[in-house]
Amino acid sequence: MFDLSYRDRFGIVHSDTNLSYNIYETSSDIRSQKDFKFNTTFNTRHSFDDLVIKPSLMLGTWDMNDELTNDGDNKFYQASLGLGLDIPSKKLKNYTKSWKKISQQEIQEIT
Repeated sequence: MFDLSYRDRFGIVHSDTNLSYNIYETSSDIRSQKDFKFNTTFNTRHSFDDLVIKPSLMLGTWDMNDELTNDGDNKFYQASLGLGLDIPSKKLKNYTKSWKKISQQEIQEIT
């Protein structure tokens, strides 16, 4: 298993990037799986009196090679938008996220 993460701040924009490569093997060689994941998130935070607004954007990809379930459709792409609203004085927090996940096969069918 290999994981690499990088977090930074560019002015008011916070960035969080993750890269991982995992190999799963059983001791009896019944199953072997490899997967690669990459995602990056950009978010920011704005305060207005007692209201805190936290918008975010996430982009990512996942590629899996599993010898048991490998049906040829093993690449996925994901994008999401999120919005957090906090009112600290009332101890209220809300986070809403909308996302789209699409496979490589679906992209080929569209084009």
